[in-house]
Amino acid sequence: MRISKRKNSLPVYLDGKFAIYEVTDDPESDYPRLLLRKVKSGISFSELQIFDKSLVAYKSAGIEVERKIRTRPIRLFKKHYIGIGDQIYKVENSVTAINASGFEETDITLSIFTESFELEVVGS
Repeated sequence: MRISKRKNSLPVYLDGKFAIYEVTDDPESDYPRLLLRKVKSGISFSELQIFDKSLVAYKSAGIEVERKIRTRPIRLFKKHYIGIGDQIYKVENSVTAINASGFEETDITLSIFTESFELEVVGS
């Protein structure tokens, strides 16, 4: 996010866009497989720094944090995954707070999603 000298400036997210996926069941499959269905796409974000203290805390819990992003207020659950470019990330933590200008923003902590999955094609 760009820092402005004006106190009540709107948040700006210029680092990229992401899509939200959720896990769905495949009733036609004989074996369990992970299907990810796109829920929303084109959501802008800003990249945040991951500080050493946070990295140590996540690492001690066995979580390998890859990215941290900030976006408009959004509600995410454990069943949600984030797609940025060709990479799928698991949502480890999502916190919505009010910034210094009085606007709500959501910080999302992401780890690389390493399980095998299939993307569900909708509308074909």
